[in-house]
Amino acid sequence: MLGISKVSLRKNTRPVSRVNVKNGNRKLSAKLLDYLESKYQLLPEDMLSLRVVSSKGSLGNLPACFIRVYDQAMSASNGIHIGTYNDLDQRPNLILYSGYILENDFVYITKYGTNIVYHTL
Repeated sequence: MLGISKVSLRKNTRPVSRVNVKNGNRKLSAKLLDYLESKYQLLPEDMLSLRVVSSKGSLGNLPACFIRVYDQAMSASNGIHIGTYNDLDQRPNLILYSGYILENDFVYITKYGTNIVYHTL
């Protein structure tokens, strides 16, 4: 471990658990850090360069915030700037995780390209 705590990762991050989140490149919120750590056993140092882009929409009749998580260091090393959710449409190989957050703070995230589940709420 590199001596990096979740507290330091969360410092200066904005929550993305609201549906009215603006589309754009951000650090992961505490809620997403906790989710990825518990579901995918990621260590805090593994999440340092992860960023999230989001887009408002709906899932059925429910407002939702669709998210994509990517590695900013990997995109930067390839000279690729990701600023919006749609920027990753042309670079799906950079997407590590994708999913959504509902207005009631229900979070669903899966590794991109695996375990794709279609379900209704």
